[in-house]
Amino acid sequence: MVSVIVTTYNNRDKLRCVLHALNAQVESRFEVIVVDDGSRPDTREMVEHFQSIANYPLRLIWQPDCGFRAARCRNLGLRAASGDYMVFLDGDCVPQSRFIQQHIALAQSGFFVSGN
Repeated sequence: MVSVIVTTYNNRDKLRCVLHALNAQVESRFEVIVVDDGSRPDTREMVEHFQSIANYPLRLIWQPDCGFRAARCRNLGLRAASGDYMVFLDGDCVPQSRFIQQHIALAQSGFFVSGN
């Protein structure tokens, strides 16, 4: 199981594109945890609506806006994750359809994969 941790802040429309791209993945063994760094309520509303059409388990974690705290977001996502393999994705980076599949193919114990 792969856990995709997506960080976001006040980029509802870009995040929607990311979630749609994750819906189009050829690999289906993953969950998505969106960690919101204190966005306006419209981001939460969009994610809650998207939960009804997502092809994957989708959770939202929110923290108050106390300045840029992306590292804390990632840590909150890690705590909530249930996967064996973690993928970190920014909320404005749209993955290609084989993104998860490629991560699984490249996964090796003791190593990490970085890409763009």
